[in-house]
Amino acid sequence: MCPDGWTMLCSFLFRWQTLIGSILALAAGAGAIWVIWRQTKAQIEEATERRARLARSFRAVMPDDLKLVLDYTRRSAAVQAFILGFIGAEEEGNVHGQRDKQTCPTLPERTLDNFRRLIENLDHENGNRLADMIGCYQVQNSRLAGLVDDFNNPSRLGRTNLVPKDWTVSTLETTVELYLRANGVLRFARRQSDEIPPPDFGDQSFSQAFVALEIDRVLSSETQIRIARRSRDHAAAEERLSGA
Repeated sequence: MCPDGWTMLCSFLFRWQTLIGSILALAAGAGAIWVIWRQTKAQIEEATERRARLARSFRAVMPDDLKLVLDYTRRSAAVQAFILGFIGAEEEGNVHGQRDKQTCPTLPERTLDNFRRLIENLDHENGNRLADMIGCYQVQNSRLAGLVDDFNNPSRLGRTNLVPKDWTVSTLETTVELYLRANGVLRFARRQSDEIPPPDFGDQSFSQAFVALEIDRVLSSETQIRIARRSRDHAAAEERLSGA
């Protein structure tokens, strides 16, 4: 029944009730979508802000952690320089008595954890550059540990010498590369830049690295050139793989 005076309205509603119901359903759906969008946007903004706060927190201790990495490369280079010196003396027949045992240095696990958490909360480009540095450390430390183990146990597997000079120099290449990568992050760590630049593998950078690691007088000019060339080739290969 339709009240008096409402006949036309009732007729209109009856005739178009399906369309009106559909419009109201669409409006209700749009309202629900808008509420969900607002909630999702708020969650994304909160997560972004949380990542930024965490990044600032871990970045605050980054200069100290990076100093530990650079100190680590110097200690690593000292071990490798000693082994190279021993190999040279051995080739000249100037080795007498037992060789001094060497110890493979490592980074504190806390430092690695700080870097990992920072990588998780940095933007894509900066996170990748820092991840490359940590990856370089893992390769370098693994090779150095193997080198030190072979040097300390020269008669293992019945062989009298398990430390070829070429392998020692190859291991030293990763130490120099790690130094350059860590040194390139310094400006970012000190908040002098918001971007971590690609590692500088120029001739001047290698010369400075050899001096800083105190191996410039241990390595011949030919060996220094070889280390620089192979490090550049390795970096170029990694760049091609990452861009593929």
